[in-house]
Formats: sequence, structure tokens, C-alpha cells
Amino acid sequence: MKIKVYATSSGDRNACMLIDADSPIPPGFTDQEPLPPKAGNRVVFVDGGWVYEPIPPVTGPSVSDLAADRRAVIDAASVAELDQVRRDYPDYEQLSWERQEREAREGGGPLIQAIADARGVAIEELISRIIAKADAYQQAAAAVIGRRQALRDQIVAIEHEDSLDNDAKREAINSINW
Repeated sequence: MKIKVYATSSGDRNACMLIDADSPIPPGFTDQEPLPPKAGNRVVFVDGGWVYEPIPPVTGPSVSDLAADRRAVIDAASVAELDQVRRDYPDYEQLSWERQEREAREGGGPLIQAIADARGVAIEELISRIIAKADAYQQAAAAVIGRRQALRDQIVAIEHEDSLDNDAKREAINSINW
């Protein structure tokens, strides 16, 4: 004669096997049938018997996952903000900005001389414009970079704040916006 034994590790009625009735029950198994499923609970084997254990509610993503997502949103917003500054300039022109600025600060050079000639403006006028635009861009970039770094610092501080539980950390991280 055979008897059905159930794995005590799963609580699943289908996690069973048949053994000879006169054989000892293997470790990790019981001859007690698990309780039927019950909404909001899992069936666990405790102190020689099956009991219902409430399934804890899902509280959202982990703090570290939420922090990583928020950092990605902030990074994307910072890129978009600087893209607004650069939007009127094609990529090939942007690639020359560093050299244009260097030549302008040195009082001239072959690139900006060629640009001045093609535009029909005096080199001194072009130098003045390049330096003014370079300084304005650096100020805009510095503001964006500083804001991005400050927001990311806030996220790190929240992640490591021991006085907050995970729900409070998630709420605080979610409140950080560009």
C-alpha cells in the first residue's frame, strides 16, 4: 500500500510523492495534506502542521531601484535642458565650439578667421561674439550640471538616511523632480 506525502517547503498540494506505507516519511515531507489555498495567504508548515501566513502587501519598487530610476529621469531632463540651448546649432558646428573658443581667447586662428571671412565680419567682432556665447553656454551648462548633481546628492542622502523606513524613502525620492 502507498501513501501520499507532501513537501513541507512548498505548501503546494501538488508537491507530493507516493511512498510505501511502511516506509519512514522522508525529511522535508509530511503525511498531512496542505490546507486549501486562501486569498491573501500562503500555506506554510510550522511546528508540525500547516497554517495560513498572510502575504505581505507589495509596497512598490525597492528603494535602490526607485533611486536608479529617478537618477535616470534627472539625467535625461538635464540633457534635454542643454539640448534646448544647443538646438539652433548643427552637430558639426557644435563640434567646433571648443576650438572656436580657444582661438577666440588667443586672439584669432585659422578656423575663426575662415568663419569671419565667410560671414563677411571683422575678426574682432567674431571673437567678441564667440567669447560671449562661450561664456553664456558655460554658465547655462554649469547651472544644469550643478542642479543635476544636487538632485542626485539628495537621492543618495535619502537612500542612506537610517531614520527613514523604506516607504518614507520612496516617498522622499519620488518628490525629487527636475
